[in-house]
Amino acid sequence: MKIELLIPEVLPEQLDDFLALLLSLMSEV
Repeated sequence: MKIELLIPEVLPEQLDDFLALLLSLMSEV
């Protein structure tokens, strides 16, 4: 995954929320 390239400022705690959001968006497509 290139998530680190998209959001280099992300923190480990925020990464989980980001992944959850990303998965929810992908599942709606």
